Amino acid sequence: CQSLFDDEQERQQSIDARLTTITGLSSIAGSVVFGTLLTTVPRTQTTLSWLLLVSLAYLILQLVCAMLAAVRGLERRSYDVLTCSQLLPAAGESVKMYDGRHLEQLFEILLQNREQNNEKLTQMAVAHCALKNFIAGLVIFAALAGAHRVLEQPNDDLIARLKADRVLRELIRGP
Repeated sequence: CQSLFDDEQERQQSIDARLTTITGLSSIAGSVVFGTLLTTVPRTQTTLSWLLLVSLAYLILQLVCAMLAAVRGLERRSYDVLTCSQLLPAAGESVKMYDGRHLEQLFEILLQNREQNNEKLTQMAVAHCALKNFIAGLVIFAALAGAHRVLEQPNDDLIARLKADRVLRELIRGP
């Protein structure tokens, strides 16, 4: 029972470490996605540009979902532990009675701690699924961004203004 209890504590530390990693990776990826969103707002109103914006919104939602699940998993939880009075035999308690009581208490604590860790593990699974969705969305976004770059017409605002401004054309043409 003590060995199972120790294993469960190691499991808790492993889950916490993974959730912390997800939080760190998600915040970095979120910075990249938000930066992309702010710098690549399409100038044209084509279907492809709208698909790019929608895919960026999807990526942001998946990152938010992953971070929320990681934070929920890392929330403070109450883990049972043996108190000092539970560790020591009671006055007049036989060794056999003490061992039985101690084993029962360890088992109850193990079950409660395992339940807490399972709840954390569920949040880790949610975060993992959101990150898988993010990666799939990133592949789609990359394909859309590549297609947008290839299909986008060069921005000839200067040439269009020159053609529209008769006075400027005359000045450039000269005498």
